Amino acid sequence: MTPPFLSRAAVVAAAALALAGCEYHQKSCENNICTLTTNSPYEDEFPNGDRYAVEEIDAGETVTVSAGSFGNEETAELGEGEIARLGEYTAAVESIDDGEVTVVFRPGGQGGG
Repeated sequence: MTPPFLSRAAVVAAAALALAGCEYHQKSCENNICTLTTNSPYEDEFPNGDRYAVEEIDAGETVTVSAGSFGNEETAELGEGEIARLGEYTAAVESIDDGEVTVVFRPGGQGGG
């Protein structure tokens, strides 16, 4: 588990980068549930090799997300608080704030909020 001071440091660093206009990504995965906070497109892999991504952030109102096995990713455009089933996964948009999004990706059987 990450010590609390490192989490605070990551948040401060992310805020500083956002103010400077830089792209940044912060992610964490536990039990195949991955949380991604980013201000730009970003793609990564679940521990099993399947992919998840924030493909586009549209004017701070919607985010295009995808998840699935390589070549079989499914895509959805979501607003804040919305959840979509993407094949074997779900994506839940926790927040969209001034071009920064936080999305939780999880195996489909582990429902969202």
